[in-house]
Amino acid sequence: MLVSIDDGLKNQISPGAPTVGSSYESTEPELFGELPLTLGDALAAFKADDYLINALGAPLGNLLLEYKTDEWARFNSSITDWERTMYWEDTP
Repeated sequence: MLVSIDDGLKNQISPGAPTVGSSYESTEPELFGELPLTLGDALAAFKADDYLINALGAPLGNLLLEYKTDEWARFNSSITDWERTMYWEDTP
């Protein structure tokens, strides 16, 4: 967040009109923007943000991206108890 503030101040970027309320309780995403729904979505947004990666330092930013991408792949390849219960009877 501090890097974003610094970028805004250096480049005279307007933060827009103030908003009031909770982003968790809002039903209007245009007030607060949309947050990624999955780690995969967050990683895609992070990967597309060269400024943020460079602000962390490219080596650290890329290491974080690699580490979390591996975490996301491992998460997606695991079978949960819910999936076993839900689909086991349908398995031939």
